[in-house]
Amino acid sequence: MSDRIETFAVGERLRIEASTTVGRVTVAAGDPSQVVVRLSGSRAAEMLVEHHGEVISVGLQRGVRRWSGRVDIDLAVPEQASLVLAATSGDIVVDAPVANLSVSVASGDVRVGAVAGDARIRTASGDVDIADVGRGLEVTAGSGTVRIGTVGGDLTVTTGSGDIATRRVGGVATLRSASADITLGRFDGDDLGVTTLAGDIRVGIPPRRLLEVDVQTLSGDLRNRLPQGDASTPERTVTLRLKTVSGDVTLEGA
Repeated sequence: MSDRIETFAVGERLRIEASTTVGRVTVAAGDPSQVVVRLSGSRAAEMLVEHHGEVISVGLQRGVRRWSGRVDIDLAVPEQASLVLAATSGDIVVDAPVANLSVSVASGDVRVGAVAGDARIRTASGDVDIADVGRGLEVTAGSGTVRIGTVGGDLTVTTGSGDIATRRVGGVATLRSASADITLGRFDGDDLGVTTLAGDIRVGIPPRRLLEVDVQTLSGDLRNRLPQGDASTPERTVTLRLKTVSGDVTLEGA
């Protein structure tokens, strides 16, 4: 069966809502004045594709309760569109720079490049990889590894099982896992809370910070690897609340 292709002329402000049951959703950078929707799979012809004002929607036809068959959705979009993407079983990949992003996946991996504004990711089972988020990011994952590059604003990550690794956070950060190692390469905010039942915690702290630290570990060590200060005036006070039942806590320079 040949692919189904729909093309829409769009303006500067754009919101795209796309969902499938079994299948992947991929987003690539396209022409600044149009959106190309490519549907492939056994039931691509039955998918509903609509364009109303500033919103393009792609998904199941209204009233459909049971759906079998795979449909992949490939989107070519202008930079800085806002996206709402969902899949019951399948990966979601966003390679285009977008304004804001919301992703929901029951079973599948999520990979995202650059988000200028806010992003929210929810997956029951699958890995999450996000390169850069300009403002706030919220990630909820049942099982799977969460890897994050930089977050300019606040960050909240909650996982059932799976390591959390973040390169840099600029705002308030709250990281929780039932069973995982948690690493934050550089914390530029002023309030950090990290909790894991079984796993190590590692946090990088920039220089010239006055630390207020509350560390709890039942069967682990606190390792202070911060460089010695130079007696200069601190730039800010940072509150750290770090808790692990079984694991080490390491503070180091960033």
